[in-house]
This record gives sequence, C-alpha cells and structure tokens, in this order.
Amino acid sequence: MALSLTLYGLDVSAECSVKDRIDLSKAGYSKDEIETLCQKGAEPAATPPTGSSPLTVLKSARYDSSEDPALGGMWHPRNRCEFLDDHVKLNNIKKNFYGYKSSVVPYRDFQVASKQIRIDKDKGVASSHVLLMAMGFPNANETCYALLDRRIGLAADRFDKAESEVRQAFRKVLDALQAMGVDLQDSQ
Repeated sequence: MALSLTLYGLDVSAECSVKDRIDLSKAGYSKDEIETLCQKGAEPAATPPTGSSPLTVLKSARYDSSEDPALGGMWHPRNRCEFLDDHVKLNNIKKNFYGYKSSVVPYRDFQVASKQIRIDKDKGVASSHVLLMAMGFPNANETCYALLDRRIGLAADRFDKAESEVRQAFRKVLDALQAMGVDLQDSQ
C-alpha cells in the first residue's frame, strides 16, 4: 500500500525508489528516518524534524566571521568547514594562480583541535568555537571551524537567553561531530 506525501510530491511505499530517498533527504529527514519510513510505509510528518540529523545540525551551525575587519581577517568565511554526506570540504588550503584550492577529507580523519565556551556577563560576552583538524592530510594539517559563535556587547536583559543559545549550539555541534565519526578527544 503506497502512502502519498503531497507536500513533497513523493509516493512513499514499503520499497522507496532512489529518487524518493533523495527527495526525503533533501526535505530534511535523516538516513535512519528515511529507512524507517520506507520499511514501514509510514506517513512522513508534514514538516521534517529540524536539527534531528547530525548533518543538518552541522550545516546549520552559526558561523560568525565578524563585521570588524581585524577579526574578520582572522576568521574568514573560507575557514568554515563545508559539511558533505561523508566528507568535509575545506576551502582554505592554499592559494594558487586560480584561487584557493579546496580539499575534501573524510570525517574520521578529523579531531577536535580546540573547543571553548567563554561567558562573561560583566562584559556582555557569550562566545564559543569548535576547531577541527585533520592531521597530516595529505602533507599538512588541515583546519576549519565547525562553529564560531561570538556575541559581544550583550545587554544584561538579553544575556541569559544568548548564553543558553551559545551553550546549546556548542553541545549540538559536538554531539553531531561525534555522530559523524570525528574524534572529540576530551568532551566538555
């Protein structure tokens, strides 16, 4: 018996086609959720769960390269990890005649090189970062940020909410990285 998902124009049955699986993935369903839907012929929810899959969490993580030119140079958008299904694309490798050379590295080759939360209510600062490093791949260490969340000059009445958001995003990104096979070394 086929169930119809009119929101996405899919026909979900006990045996989903490859196209159906791809469309469900693009709609935000995780691999496990797609497998469950296809095996049981279950009706998908009208809207896919947000942030449920590790890849969705990583792709939607906040990244602040700052409007301050001095800080923007330190944390250039090229230094952000680009998360793919089973690899991470790094766009900050080396500049050549044609621009910056990209590198694609499997998740399992990464470890979290640096992770930190900084909370200072007196100064109105709530920030966090997670820096990934692939050691010796192929000839040098490759690094990129999975999360860089910097909130500066927060008003006292908005500080608690901002702190909670920073801590929650930090934990979600670390959990998602671990689920994708990244070595966290020691957890915070």
